[in-house]
Amino acid sequence: MAYFALHEDWHFQAAAAYGGITDVGEYLETIDLEGKCASTVWADYATRKNEILQPRSALRWPEKIRKPILIIHGGADETVSPLHSLRMAEALTKLKREYGLVVFQGDNHIISRCR
Repeated sequence: MAYFALHEDWHFQAAAAYGGITDVGEYLETIDLEGKCASTVWADYATRKNEILQPRSALRWPEKIRKPILIIHGGADETVSPLHSLRMAEALTKLKREYGLVVFQGDNHIISRCR
C-alpha cells in the first residue's frame, strides 16, 4: 500500500515499506503457478493479467516514486523475497531518488527479531 500511495502521489512527506512486494507478477509465479489464487481475487485475471499487475507492481513504474521512502526487509523473509526490496532500491538509485534501505540479516517477513 505504501508503494501504491506513492504512485498516486497522496499528500504526505515520506513513506516506509517493509517486506513489500514490488513485482506482483513475479510473486504470484512463486506461490500461484497456475493462477488459481489470483483468479479468486480477480475473476478476470486470465484475460486482464497485465492490466491487473501493472498498478500493483512498483518495479514497473519507479519513476512515479518522487518522495523519500524507507525500504525495510527481513533478510531471511520466506514470504516475500528480499530481492523485491533490493531491486526497488536499484531502480531508485538509477533514477537518483531519495530512499533508505535496511535489510535485517536473518529476520523474517514481519521483522520480529529486530523490533
